[in-house]
Amino acid sequence: MWNPFTENKKRTLWDWEVTEKPISYCDMNGEHGVIIPKHKAIVRNDNNHCLGVVSTKYHSLENKDMENFCNTLEKAGATYENHGEFKDGRIIWAQYSHDDLPSLDMNEGKENTPEDKVKSKILVANGHAGEMSVSMLSTTIRIICQNTFIAAMQEGTAYFKQRHTRVVKDSVLQFQDKIEQMSIATKEVLDSFNRWNEIKITDDAAMTIVNKAIQIPELPTVTKKKDRVQGQMFLSQRGFNNRERAMLCYNQDMANGSLWGAFNAVTYYVDHDSGKRKDYYKDFGN
Repeated sequence: MWNPFTENKKRTLWDWEVTEKPISYCDMNGEHGVIIPKHKAIVRNDNNHCLGVVSTKYHSLENKDMENFCNTLEKAGATYENHGEFKDGRIIWAQYSHDDLPSLDMNEGKENTPEDKVKSKILVANGHAGEMSVSMLSTTIRIICQNTFIAAMQEGTAYFKQRHTRVVKDSVLQFQDKIEQMSIATKEVLDSFNRWNEIKITDDAAMTIVNKAIQIPELPTVTKKKDRVQGQMFLSQRGFNNRERAMLCYNQDMANGSLWGAFNAVTYYVDHDSGKRKDYYKDFGN
């Protein structure tokens, strides 16, 4: 399967482009074309077919810009499924799947029925000659014809939508940059997690990490009053219990003995045992 990460090329989706041409009419003698002001024609460059007439305030988004946007989705982890065009090219679209998109179980709550999951998909679409805005949305409908495309556009959840104004190209590029940045950031986080899994630590080091992460001071543990020295700082019973619960999470984690195991212990403790939400993760990686 083609992979944009490993192969230095782009997927070509549409082998034609749109051009903008002035509109004119003939004079009374049938010659000397007169330009119609404030309007222009949107024309396919492969067959010279006019897709429509728009005002000069309309700004086209070329197919190559849509292809760049779609290739960015693939670099971000989306999987190409299909693409096409409707209305002689006035609508172009491409559809992708992604493992992180939610699924809908059609048999959820029904007894003695097999799981029937419908995965969400990403739909990217653009309309030429004022047919529709540039759009990106999630939908559970697989596009196989114009009717399914219309249904997907109606029921889908929009991530991005931009009209064909003078800022259309800049807006698409900005959203494309955000996708690239999120993809890079996600890859960096996953790389960090893999590195943490390779870093081996002792139980004492894990306890130090847990103490720092969940904000338990490094103090002696004194549980009986008779053992306490006047004026001495010691760990409270609550702090002791919190640390014990976090360390129990660490010892039960399959990655115990590594920095990744300590991180898992802290995240599990915060999400399930602490009853609070604090910035417990800020010191990891420092």
